[in-house]
Amino acid sequence: MPTIHHIIAVGLIAACLQANAQDSAARVAAAKAAVRTSEGETYDKALGPYIGKAIGACIPAGTSNPENLGSFTLIADVSSEGQVRNATVSPHSTVATCFQAKFVQSTLPPPPGSHSAAAFSPYPIVVEMKVAP
Repeated sequence: MPTIHHIIAVGLIAACLQANAQDSAARVAAAKAAVRTSEGETYDKALGPYIGKAIGACIPAGTSNPENLGSFTLIADVSSEGQVRNATVSPHSTVATCFQAKFVQSTLPPPPGSHSAAAFSPYPIVVEMKVAP
């Protein structure tokens, strides 16, 4: 029979999961708002080589292994110096976790307006990845 401690623990876990989901949704919304600006769109395109390098290190070329295929989303912040911070991936998989680890090692170009007080700080990004053969 569940004790009050079990009920409280389950309640706290559920509250944390809900808060995390809301935080992720807010971070994605901020990243999508940033990319809707002309500077954000240009910056988003400039990230392509960094994304390609990170995913290329995680998946052998021409792979058809189902474990390497699928979709995931990376949400992160970029500092004014181009450092990737607070990166999370969902859903978790071997490839998603590898991509996260490789991508956070990148030094990206400074984000738009990184020297402006009005700029997004830190700059939010979202990478929606689909890996297919």
